[in-house]
Amino acid sequence: MEQPAQPEPLERLARLGQMEQLAQPEPLEQPAQPEPPEQLARPGQMEQLAQPEPPEQPAQPGRMEQPAQPEPLERLVQLAQPDQLLLH
Repeated sequence: MEQPAQPEPLERLARLGQMEQLAQPEPLEQPAQPEPPEQLARPGQMEQLAQPEPPEQPAQPGRMEQPAQPEPLERLVQLAQPDQLLLH
């Protein structure tokens, strides 16, 4: 009984360790994979609009404020996950 009991706790710890290791990177990577193209596409549109509209920005700041409201979360995600942008 003692002999099989000795390797079991090590195996259990190893299995739990693997589960934790797999569980930690996977949830981060799974949502990260579908999100970067959307994130890159959305700021890309903002940049495209921002480039041809420099005279309209100071004249009509309302446009800048409206798109800035729904996208602060995306900007925070980009800043929080610079690795995704570097990979892409």
